[in-house]
Amino acid sequence: MGLFFLFKNARTVIKAEAICRENDIRVVVVPVPEKISSECGMALKSDSSNNQIMSALFEQNKISFSIYEE
Repeated sequence: MGLFFLFKNARTVIKAEAICRENDIRVVVVPVPEKISSECGMALKSDSSNNQIMSALFEQNKISFSIYEE
């Protein structure tokens, strides 16, 4: 199972990735899966267990995102 965080543009993906790494959260930048519609072609993928902490960090840093879980 994977958790995808979707963003509006590549710059935001890079910023979100940096925030995760600063907080020792393991993420991978991946292409957005074809079955998901997104404005940006990149997403962050992480374990589902990181959902709450990542959401809180992004909200604290005023980063708009949506989540897709498979």
